[in-house]
Amino acid sequence: MIKRLRKTFESTKFPQSPIIACSATSSLNLNELISALQSLVYIPQRSSDGPFVFSVDHCFSIRGQGTIMTGTVLSGSVRINDVCEELFSKNKKNFFFENFSRLKSLH
Repeated sequence: MIKRLRKTFESTKFPQSPIIACSATSSLNLNELISALQSLVYIPQRSSDGPFVFSVDHCFSIRGQGTIMTGTVLSGSVRINDVCEELFSKNKKNFFFENFSRLKSLH
């Protein structure tokens, strides 16, 4: 099976990717898989100091609740009832509009 996977990966951008055979039912080589993932994955360091920066992944409205935004906090911190400045890009030509909103909940 590993030879087949190597053959499949050689024409992609992952020809040198490690292949670790493991079992979810018997935990065979599970520690080896975890070690390999930990050595290959970059986990960014986030600071709670500085301005609150939130990268929006998805934004939608719910009637009676307001605007819901999902995403990743890149830096800073925020609490319930804090006023947040929102900068949105309308297009790719550096045109932004601002909005100020009060944070109602965190999940």
